[in-house]
Amino acid sequence: MLVLTAVNDVLPSEVYPVRYPRKGGGYVRGEAFRSLLGALYVQFDRLLDTRQDDRHRCRWWKCDRIIDFNSPEDLPDQWRFKNGRRKGYKKRTDAEFCSKKHANEHYYATVTKPKREAKRARRRP
Repeated sequence: MLVLTAVNDVLPSEVYPVRYPRKGGGYVRGEAFRSLLGALYVQFDRLLDTRQDDRHRCRWWKCDRIIDFNSPEDLPDQWRFKNGRRKGYKKRTDAEFCSKKHANEHYYATVTKPKREAKRARRRP
């Protein structure tokens, strides 16, 4: 409850609503920030809105990102994934990494690199 009170106290003074124009016409609602602190509190507020079982962290040990499984319905058109669907698509619920890059780096660090090092160790007397 203490966290919720802190977020509710800071948000009104640091964040204000604004409308951004869309490419094809019309507008989309968003937020504007008075400072970086406001942007951080908006991220924290969105994190509080998600359910506990919808939050998973990326498995790559250098990454702290939270994987968002919600539908991208409220995203502007230019941020949606291009797959021929008008609304984009949801992230897979069994996703372990936030991006393909982190999945590849994890595979390299845990599979490929140890194999190479073991092979090199066998070659050296």
